[in-house]
Amino acid sequence: MARFRPSPVQRVVPAVLSAISGDFYVDLTVRHGPWGRETFSWQAVDKWRRFVIEKWSEIVDLRAYLSGPGLTLSFNYENLYERVTLEVRAPTKGASDNLVAEFVGQLGLEPLGEAQHWLVRTTAVYTVPLFSNEILSTQLEAVVRLLFPGKHMLNEARVLEPLTDRAGEPDKQTVVQYASLDEFLARLRNDRDYTEAHLRSEGPRGRALYIGLTGKLSRLEIRSSERPGDFSRIVKQLEKRLNLTVVSVTPTASEKKTLKDSAWVLIVLPMATAFATGTIFSDTFRGWITTKPKLHIITP
Repeated sequence: MARFRPSPVQRVVPAVLSAISGDFYVDLTVRHGPWGRETFSWQAVDKWRRFVIEKWSEIVDLRAYLSGPGLTLSFNYENLYERVTLEVRAPTKGASDNLVAEFVGQLGLEPLGEAQHWLVRTTAVYTVPLFSNEILSTQLEAVVRLLFPGKHMLNEARVLEPLTDRAGEPDKQTVVQYASLDEFLARLRNDRDYTEAHLRSEGPRGRALYIGLTGKLSRLEIRSSERPGDFSRIVKQLEKRLNLTVVSVTPTASEKKTLKDSAWVLIVLPMATAFATGTIFSDTFRGWITTKPKLHIITP
């Protein structure tokens, strides 16, 4: 997992959006911890921002909802996927476009494009001979690290274990779930019997990986968001070290999907720095979103 580097924290601007609370309703939330089990909410921007900076590496996502005269803004950042979703409702399209342009420029955002979707682009199936638990665990870890050199979300890590070996009784199994990749790999290194293992992770820019070892450990299936050429590079050592026999490698065509007109989906690059330096919801931000009053004379 990538960790938030503390150096930008030294450049924190103490006052963040102190003037906005009088004019706007503000609702700020953070999901935190494994799989986002803990949720915290604030109406004070400085407390919210301080928590985000201190707990950056454990943040799953953070949200900000602001509503006031002539503007409603919804901002969502998914930390593990490095994805920003921004929705702006303003009196005119021009005002909305200008605000989005300011976000893009100030935070260094770029359009997410097709990477917004976690697509399976390659599926490979292998037959597996007898193998060393240590080699299997080491090679699976290498595949995960190659596909996710930084952070990723572990969505599934489970092992099926036999409950009984008594003759004449139907096979019974128990499912053991693991909260981290390290715990899952440590279980695979263990000499205790198991009949299946499943691992599923997702990461930034649409990267996804599923590994399933089934058929009493004789069948290995790997699904990846990588196209066949890149996929082959990632699993090359795994195939060699485990002496796998390829049953099939199937490329999957990407599907084109469109976004709702009301939403902007962008990928964030320096989000941690933006929080630490006070760019998000600063006085400059208030200048972007505060409309100047106008006087209209409608009768003589």
